[in-house]
Order: sequence, then structure tokens, then C-alpha cells
Amino acid sequence: MISKIRLIIACIVAVVLIALCTTVAIQSSRIKALNEDLSYASANEKALLMENDSNKNHIRGLQLTINQLNYYNDSIITKLNQAKKELKIKDKNIKDLQYLKTLASKVDTVKLTDTIFVDNFCMDTVIQDEWHKTSLELCYPNTIIVEPEFTSEKVIVAHTRRETVDPPHKCWLVRLFQKKHNVIVVDIKENNPYITTKEYQHIEIVK
Repeated sequence: MISKIRLIIACIVAVVLIALCTTVAIQSSRIKALNEDLSYASANEKALLMENDSNKNHIRGLQLTINQLNYYNDSIITKLNQAKKELKIKDKNIKDLQYLKTLASKVDTVKLTDTIFVDNFCMDTVIQDEWHKTSLELCYPNTIIVEPEFTSEKVIVAHTRRETVDPPHKCWLVRLFQKKHNVIVVDIKENNPYITTKEYQHIEIVK
């Protein structure tokens, strides 16, 4: 009888210990997840606070889940979502998204040795569209001032894609059994029709 009681007590203790260990493991996992969420929220808060910083060459990155990316209605995030849809990239394959808008301008002044305009002549005009603007000023007696401006708006999407390690076989059936690996592909979408991306390099640091 005593041995049975001891056995029952041992079983109860074992069950309690298993329950405690399970509870500790679950709570530890939740705490870790909450700490990660807190870290992401803190990093995103700093990134948003630095948006109005005068130093535009030092920018904090946002850390968002796919659900957050698809939920937010921020104008830039909307453009990023639109770009990934146009490029037909699946959400699960996205590595990172980048948006870059820049303005390039330069003033050139030409003064000729001879008088080319009549007395008191002056003309100031602007030729422009959504992505380009040229200011032209002609002044008596011999001055020509030109100021072109170009706006560049880029969306950069880095994502993974499954490709065969060896060159893909001509027969589709053989390709099904070829060894594959994940490669990183970077798509650059430049919205300005006058600008072409000449060179770009994406490097992922692996451990």
C-alpha cells in the first residue's frame, strides 16, 4: 500500500515538474518574442524620428513583417508594395525593400565675348514635365544661364529565387530532378524615363 502511495506521489511530482518545465519553456519563448518585438519597435521608432534629420546620407532602416508591410498606408510603403506586385514577387521570397528619391541639378552660365541680344532684352522660361525641368535665362548683352534638374525615383527589391546549381537542362522533366539552391535577385525599378541604372552591386554578408 505504501509503495503504491509513493508511486502515485512520484507520478504527481513528475507531472507537476513536466507541467512546470513546459510552462517555463512557453513563457521563455513568449518573453523572447516580446523582446524581439520591443527591439523592432524601438528600432522603428528611432528610424521614424530620424526621417526629418538633416543628414540624409545616414538613414535608419525600418524592420517590418510582411503583414505590417501590407497593412500600412504610408505613401512610400504603398509605392514599394505596388512595385513588388508589378514585378510579381511573392511575399515569402522578399529579402528587403528600398526606396530612393534624389534630385540632380546644375547651373551653367555662358558669357560670350560679343553682344548677341538687343538692348534691354531678357527672357526667362522653364521647360518641364514630371521628371525633368530646365530653366533658361537669356540676358542682355551676352549671358545665357541654363539650369537642368532631374528627379530620380528608384524602388529596389531584393528577393530569393530557386535556380538549378548546374545549367538548366533542356528537358523540363530532367530539370525537375536537378539540384537547386536559393539565389538573391535584385530588381531595380527606376520611374524616371530619362534615367538608366548603369551599375549596381548587392552584397549579402553571410556567417
